[in-house]
Amino acid sequence: MIQKTTFKIRKMDCLSEEQIIRMKLEGLTNLQSLEFDIPNRLLYAYHTGEHRVIFQQLEELNFDTEIEENTSVENFQPSEKQHNERKILWTVLTINFAFFVIEACAGFIVEKQK
Repeated sequence: MIQKTTFKIRKMDCLSEEQIIRMKLEGLTNLQSLEFDIPNRLLYAYHTGEHRVIFQQLEELNFDTEIEENTSVENFQPSEKQHNERKILWTVLTINFAFFVIEACAGFIVEKQK
């Protein structure tokens, strides 16, 4: 079952703190999704298992974090924004790989003509 834990992070007031938090939590395997409400200084973490692991990681940042709420979520679906970001990332990676293949082929052809 997916859990939704709301964290109040008092020292989170811009996108740079969001990125710091994302990097800090990126290695957690039980984390399914993160949603940030920066104006209200809230983080919604969707996860399996205990929320204490996430809280411990956030505490290490010294952003004055506390747990607001922890509830179970039925029929969890990642947000549309995350889906779009994932789609964009795969598109960029595919384009990057295509250019790599083109450059490698061009280099091989030029080398054979020498």
